[in-house]
Amino acid sequence: MKKIALILFVMGTLISCGSSAVVKEARSTMKGDWVLNSITYPGNEEALQVTLLNDTSSECLENSKWTFISNNNTGSYVPAKIM
Repeated sequence: MKKIALILFVMGTLISCGSSAVVKEARSTMKGDWVLNSITYPGNEEALQVTLLNDTSSECLENSKWTFISNNNTGSYVPAKIM
């Protein structure tokens, strides 16, 4: 009886640790080349000094080119000031 309970517990744990179908679907739909046209903040934008992605300001990322690869969940971007 203890062996059956242990097997059921292990099976339940393994099943509950898997990604949901919604997460898997969201990963596969984000692919291709994109352009980030604008970045907006609620409230007073002039008072904000924001560094995005530990890299650059929002002004440099506006009109930047983004590439997403869905089969390995990676991507890259080129800030607009460099292009």
